Amino acid sequence: MQAFLKRSLQGAALLAAALTMAAGPGGAARADDKELTIGMLLAMTGTGITYGKVMSQGAMLAVEQINAAGGVDGRKLKLEIGDHQSGSAKAGVSEMERLVNVYHVPAVLSSFSAPTLAAQAIAVQSDTLLINGGGWSPALIGKQLLWNTRLTGDTTASATAQVAWDDGRRSLCLVYRQDPSGIDTAAVLRKFWEGKGGTIACEEKYDINATNFGSQIAVVRSAKPDAMMVFSYGAQTGYIVKQARDYGFAGPIYGIEFLQENASVAGKAIEGYKFAIDEFDVNSKDPASAKFVAAYRARFKEDPDFYAANYYEATYILRDLIAALDKEGKPITGSNLDAKLREIRSFPSVYGGKITFRDNGTAQKPIEVFEIINGQKTLIKKLT
Repeated sequence: MQAFLKRSLQGAALLAAALTMAAGPGGAARADDKELTIGMLLAMTGTGITYGKVMSQGAMLAVEQINAAGGVDGRKLKLEIGDHQSGSAKAGVSEMERLVNVYHVPAVLSSFSAPTLAAQAIAVQSDTLLINGGGWSPALIGKQLLWNTRLTGDTTASATAQVAWDDGRRSLCLVYRQDPSGIDTAAVLRKFWEGKGGTIACEEKYDINATNFGSQIAVVRSAKPDAMMVFSYGAQTGYIVKQARDYGFAGPIYGIEFLQENASVAGKAIEGYKFAIDEFDVNSKDPASAKFVAAYRARFKEDPDFYAANYYEATYILRDLIAALDKEGKPITGSNLDAKLREIRSFPSVYGGKITFRDNGTAQKPIEVFEIINGQKTLIKKLT
């Protein structure tokens, strides 16, 4: 695993450097510029580095396609990435300030809950639009200048809990990050579960950079729940599942997240893990989906996941918003982008059909339930 992370860190560092070089110095977002810089706030280092890799690749592909087609009214788009170090609110603030003060970006594609929430206050002060395609905290809902293309934890956790309930589970132990993505999602889950008559046997929090979960698993084992539910990012999901099995927890494990690296980390221990997410279908026959998959495979020699799809889609949404403001002769500012998004509401979706935004900043998207079988995620139910 250490070798994997080392290779991933090196790859992400090179990717970030390439994008920063592409962005160039001082890419101010003024309507008369020949170039317009868009910011990104991603996990380019730390335990969630895989997210930064695929999210930036999705946006990069969109920018390359947009620019190859002439840009936005002749203006080329560029990307500048800020590294929130896999969920650090402090790093998120520092990088958001750099993006708005040095590069004067009108919009930032953000990820992870804590840095996005921290960046949102700066977005309001600096008149910058935020589009989050990765963080899931319910606290992200209803925030000024913040829109979410990722389903938030209140939706996915409740869906996963319903699966657990239908499986006959009645008592749960929750294991989650000590940040808004974990704390706020756990609060929603607790209300949902207890409302059905279920019991929360224990709740165990962990630091965002943790890799050893022995103490949390010990508490879970002592509580003897029917099942364990995990709210975690990146490789941590694999670590938690593996250590739960290694330390003797034999019950079912549920969650709201999965990366293929989790199977590499956990090995056979991850068999039977169930989770509900907004999933992108790489085998979809929808023309927009198939075109994206083919282009992503050709460019990066791998299949896209739904995070890559989210940031590809968000980049095209920004393109459409910028073009609409250009047509009306309005400056490209965060508040103008926000107002135009509220006006348009629905945009062509890489998932097929349209993505439509609600007043509270969330998106209407399908949700699917998967189970890990033979090391691969296997669709077991479509909920919408």
